[in-house]
Amino acid sequence: MELTKAERWILINQCEMLRLMKSDRWQKEDWDKCISILENGYEEWYDECMPWLSDPLPHDVYKLVYDILDIYRSIGMYKS
Repeated sequence: MELTKAERWILINQCEMLRLMKSDRWQKEDWDKCISILENGYEEWYDECMPWLSDPLPHDVYKLVYDILDIYRSIGMYKS
């Protein structure tokens, strides 16, 4: 994942706020580690900072879901 300096700065600020709140999900030390990773630009470790983020779905998946919903809508209009 590649982040601009502005995006890293925004994430650092959010991590600092979450660290101050000591969220249930992570402890203060975990947020400190994440802040350090973002501040130093360790791209290989970004996933450790944001383990709850998954990779984007491929376009084919979006198209398949859209097509299925379109067919379902068409059947519903046909029955009406």
